Amino acid sequence: MAPGSPEGYTLPWTAPAYGPPPFDMTHCRQVLVQFEADPTQVARLIPPPFEVPERPFACAFVGDMRQVPGPGRYHEGALLLGVKFGDRTSTYAPFLWTSSDEALLVGRELYGMAKMLCEPEVLVEDGNEIVGTIRRRTGPLLRVAFTYGRRGNPVDLPTTPNRLCLRTIPSPDPRVPGLRQVVFTTLERYALHEIWEGRGHVEFFGSAHADLHRLVPRRIVNAWYLESSWTLPGGTILSDAATDPRAQHPRTDPDAKSLGSPAATRKPRERMRGTTRTVPVPPEAAARRQGRGRARRNGRRVPATVGTR
Repeated sequence: MAPGSPEGYTLPWTAPAYGPPPFDMTHCRQVLVQFEADPTQVARLIPPPFEVPERPFACAFVGDMRQVPGPGRYHEGALLLGVKFGDRTSTYAPFLWTSSDEALLVGRELYGMAKMLCEPEVLVEDGNEIVGTIRRRTGPLLRVAFTYGRRGNPVDLPTTPNRLCLRTIPSPDPRVPGLRQVVFTTLERYALHEIWEGRGHVEFFGSAHADLHRLVPRRIVNAWYLESSWTLPGGTILSDAATDPRAQHPRTDPDAKSLGSPAATRKPRERMRGTTRTVPVPPEAAARRQGRGRARRNGRRVPATVGTR
């Protein structure tokens, strides 16, 4: 059980993978590179209901993170974009990789971060250069490089201390809507221990997993090396919308043969919280159950039928 994890907070039931927020990140080392890219390619990575802000930005980072209590040291990297939701402008990560399963579970389940696993590595410092690489399974996905220049100024950093995430949880039942929530968080107690500005490089690699190779940087705007600490508190749900279950299970409804059919145009049922529902049993199924019950009372064993529907 993770420290501070109450039984049943998440799964496994008797040994939760993580506890409730806040989560303390201490002395994390990151290489952050800001770049310009094709606006069309950037826009396709921003899902609704988010929008491209008036002053868009794109960054990539690779770093060595530390969370105690929690997963301890782990490797992480991400693509960061500026987005707008209502009157809020914030940072959104359409791709985020981590080498820790605990960090992945917290990010995906609790906040809706688009986290995937990557290989455990570390930043490589050689002379005046620092290089960070994100690899997933067979090959690299992202590489950033930084060369020390001069002491940096925190006001020049393009990213914000705020984060927007799209927490999406599909429904396993084609009759019940899934969840799509906009989650907003603000980092607390953010402290910069070191900030250096210098030359940078960012490279995305071709991969069927991420499809980021089309995001070719046109120009490097700036680059930084950071050593920082912060606390990630709980988030605020700004929007809570049910997703159409038929979009998640397009082939499970036998009546949904076309977009104009009655089954395809029916509104999804409203979610019922804190209530119970009685699921109707078809007459033929009820008859089979009654027949098996009578057979058991008469001392006979009747096998359950298979493939009767």
